[in-house]
Amino acid sequence: MPPQIFFAQKVITGEQRTTCLADWVKRLDAIFDEKPLDFINIDHFDQKSFSLLDKHADAYKNDNTGPTVGQHFGKPLNPLPISYTSQEPTET
Repeated sequence: MPPQIFFAQKVITGEQRTTCLADWVKRLDAIFDEKPLDFINIDHFDQKSFSLLDKHADAYKNDNTGPTVGQHFGKPLNPLPISYTSQEPTET
């Protein structure tokens, strides 16, 4: 599942922290509807060098984006569906 990121937890108010947790509960209620993150199968790698086998790398040659951070082939990555909860810190 994509990460859930909460910013500034040390400096936000208790009310804002409660809102973050409520957002997390909403996400968890529908967690099984989320599309899982894709990873390249371990069997697609050479077991000695840990490099992606050519026969599997060829499958990504015509894609506009790289499949993962480690195997991006110099192409941009697909944006991750990250859930952000941004709370502006309040002055204390």
